[in-house]
Order: sequence, then structure tokens, then C-alpha cells
Amino acid sequence: MEQVNLIQSWFINPVDVKKLSDEAYSPKDWLNHLVNDLLPYWNHKDAVNFQDSLFPTYRMNNGELLPADESKWSEEFIAAKNNPETSSLVETEYNFI
Repeated sequence: MEQVNLIQSWFINPVDVKKLSDEAYSPKDWLNHLVNDLLPYWNHKDAVNFQDSLFPTYRMNNGELLPADESKWSEEFIAAKNNPETSSLVETEYNFI
């Protein structure tokens, strides 16, 4: 009997582990993503600018804190706030965790 590389859990469909591994990003791709996409955002001065010892939940795409002035919010943030499917994820009155 041929062994099939499947993982199954009560909360996900079966996953072909070999296919997943073959199609995974290379370490070079992940390092590029970390250096060019994530670190500029997380290393931004506002990323560590805690208010009353709380971490800002929402930041703009450039890493800056979400402005109090709604007219300065990014188009993506406004779209998420106005979309019924995502609006509950964007509660600006609870901007710090």
C-alpha cells in the first residue's frame, strides 16, 4: 500500500504535505520578504512608540500610527472600516492593546 503524505485535522481539509513543501517559498524568498516588507514596517519609530504602555493596534501602510484625523487614513484602512465583512476588525476606539 502506497503511503500518502496527508495531514488531517478536525478543523482543516487534508493537506498534501509533499505538494505543500514543493510549492513553498525558498529561504531566500522569506528573507527578502522579511528585510524588504516586514522590517521597515516593524522597525519604524512609531512601532515602538507606546502610549500608556500599550502597543498600537493599527498603523498606516508606511508604519506610522493611525492619525486621529480620519481624513489622513489610508484608502485601504477606510475600505476595511466601511466593508461589512471587515468593519468589525477595525474598531478605532480600541486602537491599543
